[in-house]
Amino acid sequence: MVEVYNPVLVVYDSLTRFHSQEENSNTDMKPVMMGFRSIANMGPMVWIIHHVAKESKSTRGAAEIVNAVDMEFKSTKRKDGTIKLGFGKVRIEEPPEVDLIPIFAPGGYNVVVQAAKKGYLTEQVDYILESTNKPVSVSDIVSNLRDRGLSEEELDEKTVWNILKARVSAGLVKEENLPRTKVDKNGRSVTRKMIHYCLKRG
Repeated sequence: MVEVYNPVLVVYDSLTRFHSQEENSNTDMKPVMMGFRSIANMGPMVWIIHHVAKESKSTRGAAEIVNAVDMEFKSTKRKDGTIKLGFGKVRIEEPPEVDLIPIFAPGGYNVVVQAAKKGYLTEQVDYILESTNKPVSVSDIVSNLRDRGLSEEELDEKTVWNILKARVSAGLVKEENLPRTKVDKNGRSVTRKMIHYCLKRG
């Protein structure tokens, strides 16, 4: 069917309906997952819907199931009815989380997607790094974000730092320890080394 229709996306809902192997066996599940990989190698994105184990929040079955995929999405329903779409295992840079708001109507169903707090901050941090031609510190970025109208509740310095660390790990941002001169409370100039961040260009 993939050869005939040349789809962009192939969805398997759910995994258990497309194999007859022992799901808890790595030996049994490896050829199953390699079968999905061979389909992905033909061109389409392959999306496999699977479930978590009832006794935990971990993906059900053998470790080979998660090991074989490029990205593991994880959805969690909140008490207010929204759904958090986060991530488990990823081979590439981890995308920002998003909030899904399900809308039920007679004869229909829709979902509104909005950037979660971390996702919104990620977009803002990316913009600052792209528009700045010199290395900036975490405090520089936080100050810029406050100037852009983010409130104390919206702004989380630890989240900003984690976003930058993730960008460094993905090879998108360069981390440098550079001298920085500041004036202390006594009016004296003090030079210290601080970690700065900038985009890797070229």
